[in-house]
Amino acid sequence: MENCNDRESYSLAAGMALGLVMFGRGSEIVGTPDLSMADTLYHFMVGGHKRPLSGPNKERYKSPSYQIKEGDSVNVDVTSPGATLALGMLYFKTNNSAVAEWLIASDTQFMLDHVRPDFLMLRTLSRGLVMWDSVIPTFQWLTGNLPPIIQKYAFAQGHVQDDDTPVDFETMSQAYCNIVGGGCMVIGLKFAGTANKQAFDTLKECMRMSLEIVSCPSHVEQAGKITVENTMMSILLALAMVMSGTGNLEILRMCRMLRARVGPHSLGVMYGSHMAISMSLGLLFLGGGRYSLKTTSDCIAVMLCAFYPKFPIHSNDNRYHLQALRHLYVMAADPRLVLPRDVDTGHPCYVPMEVKFKDTDVYSNISFSTSAPCLLPELDVIEEVKITGPRYWPIAFHLNKNWNNLQLVLQNNGTLYVKQRAGHLSYVEDPKGYRSMLAKSLTSDHSSHSSVKPDVVKAFTSDPRLLALTEYFLNTKNMKDVDFLQILSSIVYECVTKEKPESIPSYVDLHQSLERGQFGMRTEGVCQLKLVLSYYGSRFCLVDKEGTKSSEQLLKLEFLMALKSKLENVLDRWQKDNMELLVKYLQGEVLKGQETSHLSAYLAWFEIPTPAEISKVIVEGAPTLPVLCANLPQLSVGTVMRILTAWQAAV
Repeated sequence: MENCNDRESYSLAAGMALGLVMFGRGSEIVGTPDLSMADTLYHFMVGGHKRPLSGPNKERYKSPSYQIKEGDSVNVDVTSPGATLALGMLYFKTNNSAVAEWLIASDTQFMLDHVRPDFLMLRTLSRGLVMWDSVIPTFQWLTGNLPPIIQKYAFAQGHVQDDDTPVDFETMSQAYCNIVGGGCMVIGLKFAGTANKQAFDTLKECMRMSLEIVSCPSHVEQAGKITVENTMMSILLALAMVMSGTGNLEILRMCRMLRARVGPHSLGVMYGSHMAISMSLGLLFLGGGRYSLKTTSDCIAVMLCAFYPKFPIHSNDNRYHLQALRHLYVMAADPRLVLPRDVDTGHPCYVPMEVKFKDTDVYSNISFSTSAPCLLPELDVIEEVKITGPRYWPIAFHLNKNWNNLQLVLQNNGTLYVKQRAGHLSYVEDPKGYRSMLAKSLTSDHSSHSSVKPDVVKAFTSDPRLLALTEYFLNTKNMKDVDFLQILSSIVYECVTKEKPESIPSYVDLHQSLERGQFGMRTEGVCQLKLVLSYYGSRFCLVDKEGTKSSEQLLKLEFLMALKSKLENVLDRWQKDNMELLVKYLQGEVLKGQETSHLSAYLAWFEIPTPAEISKVIVEGAPTLPVLCANLPQLSVGTVMRILTAWQAAV
């Protein structure tokens, strides 16, 4: 209703609502009864005589305004902002030249006098929405929105005119500020969240020019403090949109400098200025640096409502823009941080990364290299993300393969676990790769296997447990057993260089169970070794691509075969010295004492059956090997021969 309060905010909200509903559908309404929509919006934008109302509620809206005498003309101060934005949103990305001509700034003093300067900012912004594909982040594109008369006479007080046409320098300067501010907002919207260097440099140059205008009293007086301040805040918001989530230091310094302007000397700095500065800081560190802004059509629409370049005078000022709409930016926020973490230590790390873009009509086969942690571009424009470099195992996310895994990573705080290669340290510990080069030389030099020093292990890993093991156990001062020192050194070197440090306890446990006298001949260690050897000899053992047994096993086969040979030598000597004990076992006698530990290990290793099973074999006279093999088919020939030897000793 015309006589209601805050008509401007109602009109703007209605224009934004219409633009959101019909966003980018201007080309679809051609030839339909809604063809007059654009003409109606243009009428409300430029003004003119009021058109007769239609519909059932036409009598309701006849009441005139009680605040201003409008007569029969459209009050463009109320209707123009909403109609201008609705027109730009309706024809978003349609490249409609006719609508773009409606929104271009006039090139004559007479026409500029009939347009409020701040409306020129909205018209430039809407024209950029219509001609979206032609927006490029250059200063030449920005100045291309300025008519020649504005470029000539803006901030040119005292300039000698070439003709007798009167020129209002104040109008030209105000128009210049607003058109540049609108163009910067277009660049900020199109390149939001991209961290585009060209867009950043262009907007930073515009901010520098604005600061020069502020520092010149004559220029500020000519354009007006409020106009220059509003332009600066629009440029700052555009900069923050482009670099959202990056925490750019230069923009942070700008915000700190601008928010320090408090006190009576800072005329023109209002509540809205500090609100814009706070919004810029929030965008700059969006989500703690984990989020950025998307540039899809719906996100452009909500950002247009949230970053509307008209700022309030005080905290309760909702006359020209509803402050609640500032929160709509969250609908354009998108998690895009990739934070690599070492899977072994859980600590964040630096990882080289390559990002490949989708092919378009403009470019093809384009990619760039960066270093994570970083913010990825929008997932809609990229095809592949890969972890590269020699220090970490490669990981690839491809659009047609495992793209949903990348989306899950980004939604889960961006944590991507990476595995460090053997012989390489992180970029924090070894920035230049000198220690990694040492590791490569040590890997190719096999002469150092029997003597591993802590400095050598540091070239391969930074795990404190491995470094402590090397420092305290692989030291000739602490370890008196030279044979075990060589064996342990070989084990550590093998596990560290082959990226299997988790197998060190298994190596040591097997060796201790079978070699150290204080542990005795425990059946558990014998069974463990037998189980490992059985697995290595089975068809379930890991094979490589050629179908042969892989040499990169968790436990080194040569080490296991050496343990097997030593164990069998020990058991053979025990059998020779304790044949009577073995005979008693075969005869079913009850055995007690320390010798039973060795006997149990002997029985477990050679798989000697129980006396009850052997007693079932009925043999007349002295047994022979063929007879025993026929009656004990489940046993190997070696086991049968050992039983035969004991049987003959008993006879």
